[in-house]
Amino acid sequence: MEKVILIIPPHAGRTVSEFPLGIGYIANQVNKAGFEAEILDIHALNLSSQEVTDRLKQSKSKIFGISVFSTQYNYYVWLIKAIKAIDKKNFIIAGGPLPTHQYDLVLKKTETDVCVIGEGDITISQLLANLDNYKQTNGIAFINNKDEVVVTPKQKLINLDDLEFQPYHLFPEKNYFKILGRGVNIILTRGCPYNCSFCSKTITGLRVRSIAHLEAELRHLIARYAIKGVRFSDELAITSKNRGYELCDLFAKLRLTWGGQVRVDIVDYKLLKAMKKSGCVSLGAGVESGSQRILDKMNKRTTVKQNMDFILNCKKVGILPWVQFIFGYPGENDSTIQESIKFFKKAHYAPPRPDYVGQFMMTSIATPLPGSRLYTEYRDKGIIGDESAYLRKAEKGYYISDPSNLICNLTDYSNDVLFNKKKSMEQTIWDNYRNRENSIIFRLIRLIRDILEDSTIYIKNLPLRQGRSGLLIITKKIRARFRAFKTILENRSILLKEKF
Repeated sequence: MEKVILIIPPHAGRTVSEFPLGIGYIANQVNKAGFEAEILDIHALNLSSQEVTDRLKQSKSKIFGISVFSTQYNYYVWLIKAIKAIDKKNFIIAGGPLPTHQYDLVLKKTETDVCVIGEGDITISQLLANLDNYKQTNGIAFINNKDEVVVTPKQKLINLDDLEFQPYHLFPEKNYFKILGRGVNIILTRGCPYNCSFCSKTITGLRVRSIAHLEAELRHLIARYAIKGVRFSDELAITSKNRGYELCDLFAKLRLTWGGQVRVDIVDYKLLKAMKKSGCVSLGAGVESGSQRILDKMNKRTTVKQNMDFILNCKKVGILPWVQFIFGYPGENDSTIQESIKFFKKAHYAPPRPDYVGQFMMTSIATPLPGSRLYTEYRDKGIIGDESAYLRKAEKGYYISDPSNLICNLTDYSNDVLFNKKKSMEQTIWDNYRNRENSIIFRLIRLIRDILEDSTIYIKNLPLRQGRSGLLIITKKIRARFRAFKTILENRSILLKEKF
C-alpha cells in the first residue's frame, strides 16, 4: 500500500496546545482512498531540520501533504526544497489557509504541485483516486504546461456527520495529552456566518454536526481514552441559544467538562447558568476592544455592553472567560485606548500575570492576514507591498512584544510608541484590577460571599446526626474569617501581601 506523508510544520513562537484536527480528518480520507496515511508532526515532536530530512528519506514516500498557515510560510519554503531535494518527482499537495488564500504565490514561489483551496476532505479523496489525471479534480490550483496558474471549479462540501471520528492515535498522543490532561479537543462546526474585517477564514458559510453524531464520538472517546473533558476547536462552537441548550443536555448526561468559543450576542445569563450547571468551565470570546467605534470598524456586529455582560455574567455563574483583544486596529488612538482601559476596569478583568491565573486575556497586535478584508484593503492600498516578503516577516504572528517583529503598523503611532502604548494599557488595566482586589470593600464583599458558600456547601453535605457539631464548625469558620478581616482593617499594609 502506497504511503502518503501528512506533515504539520512547526509554528514559531507557539507551543503545542491541542490536536491539529484538520489534518486528522484528511488522514481518514487518505486511508479510505486506499493509501496509508502517516502523520509527521514536526511541531509536536519539536524536530530539527536534520531530523525532518532523515524522516522524509526513511519514509520512501512519493506523495506528501502539508497543512500550512500563512505564518508558517518561511518554514514551508524550506520544507518544499527539502522534499524535492530527495526526489524531484515527489508530489506535494498543500492545504490550509496559506494555499487557500495565496495559491498563486505558493505555486510561483515554490515547487508545490497542487494547492487545495478551502476544505480538503472530498478533494484529497478525488485527487488520490485519479493521480494520473489529477488536474480534473475540483477545488485545486496548479500550474499548467504554459506556466499559467489554473484554478478548477469549486469543490462541494462534506456533510459533517459523514466524517469518520478523529484518528487521535495517528498523532504523537503523549505530547498532546501532556498538555490536555484527561481531555481532548474536538470540532462541532465548520465555518462562521459572521464577517469580521480582520478574520482570515478558510471555510465559508456554516455547517454543524448533529448532536447524535457528536454524542457517538464522545462516547467513543470516553471508552478509549477515559476522557473527563472536551474543548471545542471551532471558530464558533455555539451558533444559537437552542444549540447551546442542546449541548447542555448532552454534557450533563455524559458528565464531561467542556468549553469553547462563543459570540457575546448569543450567550446570555440564563444560558450561561445552564452551561455552568452542565459542566462548562471556560468560554472564549472576541471582545476585541472597549471602544464601540473600533468594534464597528471591525464589523464585529456586537456592542460594548454585550461584551461587558458576557464577562460579568461568566464571572457571576462561575465560568472562566477567555477574552481575545486586538490592539492597534485602524483608528486606534489615545481616546479608544482609554475607552478600553475603562471597560476592563468596570468589568474587573485584567491580562494574566504569573501570580494570578483566575482569568485569561490574549492581547494581539492588529495584523492583516491573507484572506481577510483587512489584508485585501491594505494590499490594494500598496501598504503591504511585496507579498512574499510580507509573509516571510509574518512568521512571528500577531502575539508579539518586540517592535522589530511588527509586520504592519495600522495606526498613526510610530512602532515604538505603539508598543509602549500597548504595554502601558496592559499595565494600567492590571493595576486597576489589583487595586480593586485589594480594596477593603471588595474584600468584605468577597468575605461574605465565601462565608455563604462555605456554609451552603457544608450544610448540603452535613449528616443529620452532626447538626449541632456541624453548626459549631460553621461558626468557627465565620469567626476565623472575621478575625482575618479585622487584622486587615488594623494593618492596611497586609492588603498587598495576603488574600482570603
